[in-house]
Amino acid sequence: LVLGDKAQEHGLKCSLLQRLHQQYEAIGRRAESHYAVLLHNYRCHSGILRLSSSLFYNSTLQSMVPDDITHPDAPCSLLFVSSSLDASTDYTPRDVDTAEAILVLDQVKRFVDTWPYREWNQRNLETICVMTTSSNQKTLIRNLINTKYRSLKQISVLVAYDMQGTEYRALFLSTLEYTLSDGRVSNPTKSIC
Repeated sequence: LVLGDKAQEHGLKCSLLQRLHQQYEAIGRRAESHYAVLLHNYRCHSGILRLSSSLFYNSTLQSMVPDDITHPDAPCSLLFVSSSLDASTDYTPRDVDTAEAILVLDQVKRFVDTWPYREWNQRNLETICVMTTSSNQKTLIRNLINTKYRSLKQISVLVAYDMQGTEYRALFLSTLEYTLSDGRVSNPTKSIC
């Protein structure tokens, strides 16, 4: 998603994937012999994969992951929890950071405490990850685990740019990210937003 007017004027409102797709469509039937379309995905839950399948694959991309891997207590494969502390002037940035970290870790603890042994067998905390937007938030979450959430010591805590190539049964995303007064993130090269 590109919001800047100048960037959009220079063609960045269209993703690389969309531009490549348009180029292949412009070439016509000749292009069919020069590209392959992904039909099966073996790494992503079907509930999450549906969006990219719909947006980029004309709904032809299918998840080959069994649907029974979903946590039985989760109503769906995506669960969103949020707070609006950042909208209040009563809290310092550190208060907001800590509140976000506690909110995320409470959800992780709830997930771990309701581990579905019958469906998933032995509990393995190494299959759980908290992904953050900054190294500061990662450090704060790790410090809270070491002091207040000791039962979660085996989970991974990674910054978004360190996630490439990793796989987890459960991923908790801490989206706390401060923006500049004009709404842009302070470090766009490391932003997930």
